[in-house]
Amino acid sequence: MNDNSFALPSNWYSAALRIALSVFFFFSFATKIYYLEPVEISLVETRLFSWPIASLLSRIVVGLELLISVTFLFNIVRKFTFYTSVCMMVIFSIFLLFKLLMHGNTGDCGCFGDFIELSPAFSLAKNIPIIALILAWHFYSKEEWEIFPGIITGILLISCLGLPFYMNSPYLEERENTALHQTDYPLDVTTLGPMRFSDSTLPNLQQGEYILAFLSLRCDHCIQAARKLRLFQEEYALPPIYAVYIGSQELVDAFQKESHSKFPHHVYTSKKLLQVTGPEFPLIMYVQNGIVKAKWSKPDQANMAKWFKPQK
Repeated sequence: MNDNSFALPSNWYSAALRIALSVFFFFSFATKIYYLEPVEISLVETRLFSWPIASLLSRIVVGLELLISVTFLFNIVRKFTFYTSVCMMVIFSIFLLFKLLMHGNTGDCGCFGDFIELSPAFSLAKNIPIIALILAWHFYSKEEWEIFPGIITGILLISCLGLPFYMNSPYLEERENTALHQTDYPLDVTTLGPMRFSDSTLPNLQQGEYILAFLSLRCDHCIQAARKLRLFQEEYALPPIYAVYIGSQELVDAFQKESHSKFPHHVYTSKKLLQVTGPEFPLIMYVQNGIVKAKWSKPDQANMAKWFKPQK
């Protein structure tokens, strides 16, 4: 006679898997909700999506992650949870394969915002056990709970999808920053001094038009700004872009590799540069004949469309 007194019931396995998956999807939502820029840029880099569509899709994705987390936690709408979570993980995996083919195993996949950096290959490998856990949960889970009336469940699910648009609205203007709105003043070329860039150019900063991108080599937001500028360079007739890095020369290659950018650059190791930029990085300046005409901490499509014509 077999003694099964120590055997755990299958619903215990189901509960453990359900809670683990709920935590995973909520963590993925929480680490991205306030920092969607890398996700948006990655979508645009595929050349399949415009900036407005990428902005919309990134918020739908994190909304679905929150929704799936909630449905796993409360064990509701079981079929929807299973098919949606599996489809999401498969789509994410296809996207990561596409990213690997385009750029190789470089940069951060953006799966967990700037909280955890994962390479595309590592993130792709991570998706395999997650899909396996979802399939195991589906095998062990035989019924769903009906703890909410249907209308409450509907409101809950819609609220999850809508929350990212409230918490990180794509339509809110950048927070007021007096320094960024002070324009039409001479660039402080005395403090900057003569700058010889990596392509051996020694531009006259008081003549012509150009873009100066002040970027810290240890700043993830600066990496995203460089990625955006590279994409905008393909979409708009931008003047020459010069990158002014603050940091160590040894970090330049890694920065350019992760941002997929290679602008002519000059490296500052002195904090004297802060007299020109202030404490804000990244800082992008559009300069005409030595006069700063516009400044941005987060270059976006609206900025580019205002100042520059689309590429023909």
